[in-house]
Amino acid sequence: MIIAKNDNIPGPNKLTFDNSTKTGYYGHTTAAELITGDALASQIGLIIGTSQFSNAGWEKFFVGADADCNPDNIDKVLYIAKKTFRYNLSWDNINTVNAVYGSRIITIGGNAYKVRLLRGSRSDLIQTHDITCSDNFGCNSEWNDLLYRVHTDVPNCSDPTVGMPGGNETFRHGGPQVGTNWNNYSDADLQVYYLVGYGTYCWCQETDTLSSSRCVSRGGNGVAYYNTYSSSYLHDGLGWLPCLELVTPVPFSSASLGDYTEGGYYYHNDGTYAYICSVDDTEVEWGGYNYTVSGADSETDGYQNTLDLIADSYAHPAAQWCHDKTDGGYTDWYLPSKNELDDLYNNKNYTNIVSTTHHWSSMNYSSTHAHLQYFNDGNQNVYFKTLSCKVRAIRKLVL
Repeated sequence: MIIAKNDNIPGPNKLTFDNSTKTGYYGHTTAAELITGDALASQIGLIIGTSQFSNAGWEKFFVGADADCNPDNIDKVLYIAKKTFRYNLSWDNINTVNAVYGSRIITIGGNAYKVRLLRGSRSDLIQTHDITCSDNFGCNSEWNDLLYRVHTDVPNCSDPTVGMPGGNETFRHGGPQVGTNWNNYSDADLQVYYLVGYGTYCWCQETDTLSSSRCVSRGGNGVAYYNTYSSSYLHDGLGWLPCLELVTPVPFSSASLGDYTEGGYYYHNDGTYAYICSVDDTEVEWGGYNYTVSGADSETDGYQNTLDLIADSYAHPAAQWCHDKTDGGYTDWYLPSKNELDDLYNNKNYTNIVSTTHHWSSMNYSSTHAHLQYFNDGNQNVYFKTLSCKVRAIRKLVL
């Protein structure tokens, strides 16, 4: 259970824990401590919609392995945006950047996080109309079990108007609250009532198993409101309320290929070394155009190539980005050599790499060209050092 103080995890460390629901609340985490909405959108490539409340910060929660709202059966720390960071965007727009279900992983301050939406329904079998409080379609969802408990209203079936200031309490209600409040935020504080502004109808994960084009939205008419919309629907009332789920590393001693461990994805084992790939990437030029660097000529030793490039008097942005990484608290990240990059391509299914474009290696070719690899078909070639290409950092462990 993640209750003990951890100075490496942003936000407050004192947990108010409810043993009956196996969930808890740490409190508010500022954008300065974690990330702004604009920076998060930029990092995942979400450009659709209009930015708002970028500095609103996050609410930090604990979800136990045996909590009703936890289908994954592992302890979790979740950061839920206090307000919607963007509005006038569709569920499909969010899904396009892999930020609905948690398949998109980013690093912030050396920690890894899944970027996703909240679960807002008890299952993917969704009814669109005539949903009463007692139907409890939001039961065992993160929306009901976490967000309800930091809002001043306490939705209940004895008086279904509570948490529904916009009406529709008799046919679009998400169900009652379980447990007492941890905080007392207002509709305006959490941006969940349409009269307070844009983006109050918050997209959630679930899709309708009978009509996959419809997805759940919570809030809008109040914190208890439950509705579905077409996944492609654009409206200034619909908003992006991201959830960042802290990724807990698997100890390397028990890790398998594809696991997150030692600061990244464990993707390859050649019998001598275990190779780890960073969870994020960048796109920069190789650097040092019209100049032949001393060294950086190994097909197999990307670590030494990277050191050669960093020591050079000319800037080499691709190598520098890798060298500067501290993911997982490690400082031995480097730009892979030509052969190491090929190993990464051949084992990319064990990582979160989805890009099919060119990736830089750390191997120099000439004063104007360096080695790269096309991640669509695996073809290796050389190209001008001024080209902006994808970069992934790796590190290796002696077995």
